[in-house]
Amino acid sequence: MILTNLYVTEKALDRKTRFNVTIATHDHDFLESLLTSKKDPDGCLSLYLVNRPRKFKGSDVTDKSVTKGSFNISGLYYPDPEIPIAYGDINETEDALIFRNNPDTENGITRLEIFVAAGQKHNKRNLYFLFVDGELDHEVEILKSRLT
Repeated sequence: MILTNLYVTEKALDRKTRFNVTIATHDHDFLESLLTSKKDPDGCLSLYLVNRPRKFKGSDVTDKSVTKGSFNISGLYYPDPEIPIAYGDINETEDALIFRNNPDTENGITRLEIFVAAGQKHNKRNLYFLFVDGELDHEVEILKSRLT
């Protein structure tokens, strides 16, 4: 399988940019270490979906970034702004990410699904097109069946 992990997040109602992981395959140790909050005693996994700070370096410009604390986990690259699917990679790893969100015109993004493709960082744009074309739908279903 190309897609190895799935993390589903929901926007926290009481926060402007925080998303809490509600269900996941829970098998990407590095990503989970990034998403674990030291302030939450229950070990809740969360992230922040923010407008891309200008201080983040990189040749590609994105509008959004997934962060935790001061760590930039990934930028979100939307090749087609009409499609709510983006790609990126986990900073400091070789893993690619595919993001699928549900843009709500009134409330913005309220749900973000994060698909991990371990070791595929240099293939992330091609994975985006496979995902959009439905070529990875079977893998998506397999990952969804593993959610807890």
